[in-house]
Amino acid sequence: MRQLCALLGVALALAACGAAPSAAPAPTQPAQTAPPAQITAAPAPTAAPAPSPAPSPTAAAASPTAIPSAAPTAQADAPAADEVIVRLHRSGGFAGVDESYSIRADGSVVKGGGDGQTMQIVQADAAAASRFIQQLADTGITALAPGSYQPKNPCCDRFSYTVSVVVQGQEYSYSAVEGDERMPAELARLIELVRQYVGA
Repeated sequence: MRQLCALLGVALALAACGAAPSAAPAPTQPAQTAPPAQITAAPAPTAAPAPSPAPSPTAAAASPTAIPSAAPTAQADAPAADEVIVRLHRSGGFAGVDESYSIRADGSVVKGGGDGQTMQIVQADAAAASRFIQQLADTGITALAPGSYQPKNPCCDRFSYTVSVVVQGQEYSYSAVEGDERMPAELARLIELVRQYVGA
């Protein structure tokens, strides 16, 4: 019995020695950490928003519409078409003439003798009549005091003039002698203008 036990013990010992050693545990690999993140390129800067175009200036306010002036109304004291506005009486000269001329508001001319009798009526050209009226105003005759402007010596054989102008119902009368260097310029212009218009 004792022997049997001894044999069993030997057998167990031999079995234990002959068993292959168990493999050493494989070393554990350290856990690989994820590679560091790559530096990505910075995002391209976004383009600045284009400035919105400045609003175009509004058109300047339209010029104020000119208010049409009312057509001038005829003045209450405007002369009638057949009303005389200029009278010229010429006398003397070498032949001893004696004649008169009356210019109406419509520009027509009444030619007469020294006795006041009508000899001829000449109708006016509208354009010529309008021009005469304007030139008559341009003489400035109403600024000259009415009166007689005579030379000291009226000799010899010169024409004597008496001229009257009616302006807004007021009559301005003057008398003078041809060729008088002292005749006021306004009166000289008036006499020459009337002479040319009536053909005297």
